[in-house]
Amino acid sequence: MATFTPIDTSAPARGMLAGFVVSDLTVAALIVLAAIGAAADRTLPAVLCALVLILSLLARLWARAALEGVHYHCEASCARAFQGDELVLTLTLENRKRLPVPWLLISEQVPSGLELLDGEPVAAGVLGSTWLVATTALAPRERVRLSYRLRAVRRGHYRFGPARLSGGDPFGFYESQRMLLQMRATLVVYPRFAPRVPAVRALARPIGDVAARPRGIDDPTLPVSVREYRRGDPARAIDWKATARRGAPWVRLNDASVSGAVVLVVECETRTHSIWDDSPRLLESVLSTAATLARDLLAAGHAVGMVANGVPPGDHARVAIAPGAGPGQLPLLLDALARVQPLVLKPLAVLLDAHAGRVLSFGASVVCVAGVLPAATAAMLVTRARRGTRTVLVDVGEVDAATVPGVRVLRLPPAQEAA
Repeated sequence: MATFTPIDTSAPARGMLAGFVVSDLTVAALIVLAAIGAAADRTLPAVLCALVLILSLLARLWARAALEGVHYHCEASCARAFQGDELVLTLTLENRKRLPVPWLLISEQVPSGLELLDGEPVAAGVLGSTWLVATTALAPRERVRLSYRLRAVRRGHYRFGPARLSGGDPFGFYESQRMLLQMRATLVVYPRFAPRVPAVRALARPIGDVAARPRGIDDPTLPVSVREYRRGDPARAIDWKATARRGAPWVRLNDASVSGAVVLVVECETRTHSIWDDSPRLLESVLSTAATLARDLLAAGHAVGMVANGVPPGDHARVAIAPGAGPGQLPLLLDALARVQPLVLKPLAVLLDAHAGRVLSFGASVVCVAGVLPAATAAMLVTRARRGTRTVLVDVGEVDAATVPGVRVLRLPPAQEAA
């Protein structure tokens, strides 16, 4: 469960007092009427005006102090979710003073891509977001929790808020408002996994610890045979069991292997002719297929890295991820895929060349997932295949295989519908 630090709403710089029934002009008019009534010896009008003035003063003081000592924080049941998952958003309010808050209005902005299942959004916010509005009251030293169910409709990186609190006096004369802009809760929605991709087994030949041409590195996990020791053989190659049986030094011969690392090269470009014909559905298919391949390849024991050209400019650390096989590698890859935007700023070939020294180890395989293959990306795949890099193109669109001669092409159906 992801917990977010409470936000203190007692800072007066964030408050605003507004009069609903008794405005400043009304107060001035009541003072004048009370003075005229007292001067004209009209007791009843003077007493009524004085009573309203006293109530107005008390209401103003109460409303001004209504949100002081009120603490608010937003808590999500998870910080990361998959497309289609349901989660709970909990709004917690605590009154840390002895003065009750007779009414409190909470407005929390729910980002687009998250569907509100409980409650009703009352207004549209910025960029497709909605305002979740709830009302409650707080007794002295009381804490109230309000929970609402949400559904993750689209992948992405979301930030809740800003939130707005409104409170006032019991008479409804005045309202005090605070806008909360700090410590906003975040949620990362991963792309939905596609049905298990059958091509992963077909990729076993070009991705993994297999014999290499040209010869790579002697792999002690791939023994072939033994032979008599020759001058110049390294001592670490001596097979001590065979030596003991034969009474003379024998060495172990190993087959050569290449690295089992796989670099997923994700082409996020989906435009075919103009800048206006990009396909969100095709992009989601590319990302869903890449997520599924990453999961299955990691489960098969491969070290998996990734290079994607649709990551926002501020997320440089997620543009290129070095291959890894630890338990934290899959969340790292899925987090980068969740942040992908349809706007491509740099060609994929440029990014791969720039980060090749960090993500492409000796013998690593390159698996490109694409729905549309730009000419520069196709040329990059062909060049790497000719240099001896095991290169595979996983096509989820309608890529022409003739544009990538020498590159193995696997065609898959679209992985998912666009949300």
